[in-house]
Amino acid sequence: MCLAMRIAGLEFRIEGDLPILDAAMERYAPFGAEEPSLPVSGRPIVIEARGELAATASSYTRQPISLSRGEAGDAIVLSGGARGIYHVGARHGFVEHASDLAPVDALMRIALSTVLPLEGGLLLHAAAVGRQEGEGVALCGASGAGKSTANSSLGGGCDELAVIRWSEGQDLELWSTPFWHGRRFRARCSEVWCLSRSCQARVQRAGGAAAVRLLARHVIRYVVDPVLEHAILRLVAGVVDRIPIRDAACPEGAAFIPFLTKQLGWKEA
Repeated sequence: MCLAMRIAGLEFRIEGDLPILDAAMERYAPFGAEEPSLPVSGRPIVIEARGELAATASSYTRQPISLSRGEAGDAIVLSGGARGIYHVGARHGFVEHASDLAPVDALMRIALSTVLPLEGGLLLHAAAVGRQEGEGVALCGASGAGKSTANSSLGGGCDELAVIRWSEGQDLELWSTPFWHGRRFRARCSEVWCLSRSCQARVQRAGGAAAVRLLARHVIRYVVDPVLEHAILRLVAGVVDRIPIRDAACPEGAAFIPFLTKQLGWKEA
């Protein structure tokens, strides 16, 4: 059996044992491939998952996962909660003895982080929110910066990982991912805001090398690879050249959302 999905223009196929597929269907339901109008690029990414879900496992259970380079080739090895491997060039992952969806999640994240930079996309530690119809803003930030709060308050598409990708018309688009509790979201990306918390609230536009450094620190990398690093740097420079990158120091507590919405000029998308 197989579950087909589309995430940020990439086609995923999860194959495996029925309990895992049932949980995956629940977990990734908003990203099912039933919409043929969505663009798809390149070869599909295939993930085979074998195992028996624990009775206490839910579709959102996360077991600790460790990543390392394989002894040869382009393999990335998973260990910890389950054993698995992802072959970058083949776009194929396999996991065995899975007791929850954590290793499947891990393989999907690895795939997104290694495929997207070579196809014009960046996987960011960010929320994806709409500002007005057809327009989105990527809210980047470290854990605790306010991405989840902003995503919930502003009705965003996801609050952990989002994608900025060049469209066929050479415009920048913002896409959601399933992480966490993501829903399908796609819009023209008008700005990137890099969030932090401070007692001195301010928003300023970063420029030049400072903007490149600011955005680059939020690009997701699970492994270090010179080819990917070159592609990421080129894409980051292109994004900085195309749209504003905002350095947003936001207040703590209840003042956070009012400050952010005012600065964004936010309207419900």
